[in-house]
Amino acid sequence: YKLLAFIDFCRNNENSWALTNHKLLSIRHYYNHLSSVKSHQGIEFKNPATGIVLKGKTRTVVNNILTKKQLEKIFETYEIKDNRTLRNKIILGLLIYQGLTTEELHLLKSEFIKLKEGKIIVPGTKRSNGRTLKLQANQIFDLSEYLNKSRNEILEKSGKSTNQLIISMEGNENLKPVLYNLFINLKKLNPQIKDSKQIRKSVIVNWLKDYNLREVQYMSGHRY
Repeated sequence: YKLLAFIDFCRNNENSWALTNHKLLSIRHYYNHLSSVKSHQGIEFKNPATGIVLKGKTRTVVNNILTKKQLEKIFETYEIKDNRTLRNKIILGLLIYQGLTTEELHLLKSEFIKLKEGKIIVPGTKRSNGRTLKLQANQIFDLSEYLNKSRNEILEKSGKSTNQLIISMEGNENLKPVLYNLFINLKKLNPQIKDSKQIRKSVIVNWLKDYNLREVQYMSGHRY
């Protein structure tokens, strides 16, 4: 009861939950010390502060996560029929295997794809760090076809010139309409698919099962 009264005292003095928990931790340490001393004296002593922890900020629960197998199936079942669908599969692969954000997709240049090395250079943004990531084997053939043929045909037909990797069929650099239409079609194939953010969250959650936290931090471009 005295501990609960102490917690109320902290709240009334506008202590944050973190500061109050820090004070409670100090109290637990003190009582642990007393418990150790008394146990040596043959006296049974229980720490009254054990298990008393204040709940802090509400954190968003990550839900609607797609498994690695589900993501791979989405990629494998997306059929290539023409230059448009080949470009879309390139986008899909970069979302599923490299966990890129839509902002990073916009910033990609053709020269960032290193086919011989099997790598891609992802540029940093105001919110993310740059990194070099491995390309999957099933991405390389499509990327080669797109870079050496399909992309050139799109630009030639549109009469435009750009070194941006992913472009619209009209040769524009704005990818919002491209991504919008892509996800409309993906939802028809799999109703569980929502948007690119869901895919990225799923990729990161799946990475955490295979890599340590620092590796995932680097791969996802998280600064902190």
